[in-house]
Amino acid sequence: MSDDRKSARVDQTKETFSKSVEQRAEVRKTAMENPARPWIAELDTARRDRFERRRGGAEAVQGSSVDFQPIAFLSEGARVSDAIAYVAAPGSAGSGFMISPCLFITNQHVLATKEDAAGGVIEFHYQDDQDGQRLGTTRFRLAPELFFVSSPEVGGLDYTVVAVGERMSGETDLRDFHYCPISDRDDKHARGMPVNIIQHPQQRPKAVVLRNNLLTMTTDEALLYETDSDVGSSGSPVFNDAWDVIALHHYGEPFVAKVGGLEIPTHANEGIRTSAIVADLRKRRDQLPEAQRVRLDEALALGVPGKPVAPRRIVLR
Repeated sequence: MSDDRKSARVDQTKETFSKSVEQRAEVRKTAMENPARPWIAELDTARRDRFERRRGGAEAVQGSSVDFQPIAFLSEGARVSDAIAYVAAPGSAGSGFMISPCLFITNQHVLATKEDAAGGVIEFHYQDDQDGQRLGTTRFRLAPELFFVSSPEVGGLDYTVVAVGERMSGETDLRDFHYCPISDRDDKHARGMPVNIIQHPQQRPKAVVLRNNLLTMTTDEALLYETDSDVGSSGSPVFNDAWDVIALHHYGEPFVAKVGGLEIPTHANEGIRTSAIVADLRKRRDQLPEAQRVRLDEALALGVPGKPVAPRRIVLR
């Protein structure tokens, strides 16, 4: 990129973030004033229309908030949570989730290298049941020799995709968990809508933050939203109300969205857009060995437009 183009991009980004406080406040205000259609705060009217058509229209009830969801919202949320695991690696910990029958994603700052992945484990069902009792967990090794692609935390998209290896402990087979495909579809989110995050905050058992968490700003690579997160939440999936993954949570404040030393608001969480991750994976596909290309192609095919993105039970062949 030429110096002039870099300078223009920096100026454009500075202008965007200089307006971000006012813009995000306006999104919040508009969403609160329109509880039946909070996504009307989305500035891109074409995106807003696509998002609303997919929802099937707006609710008729008015009030301080409209939080009706079909009862399946709970069962589907429980189902997608099976795909989410606690990640423990040398010197770091976080969250992550399956994106295909064999591939797992988290942040690069959680699993930075193949060596970190080789020394790490993922633990499913690290959570309490309805009686407050700890479930029996199942732990798996990671297999970076079978697949490993990462994008750096600084100057990149802060993700690592790695293959899952053999089971170390527990009674549950990998085939009995689920996966949440990632997609670059353009009807999954709109500013003003709520987001939902399933995570392992402070390395504790799995927790969920629901609904009252506004998506307030978007960039080409990141989403900014107001929600609760903590150390250990890195690598969590950010969902819309249909339980589509819209971002990979990675920071409790803007990070990828920053340019140089630009001062921007820090009271917002940031996630990497799945569309940006999908685009980066497609760009890097041809650099991979054939066996890894096959695994990547299978994962990306699960989220292509026109195919359902809802999680499914894993079937190993």
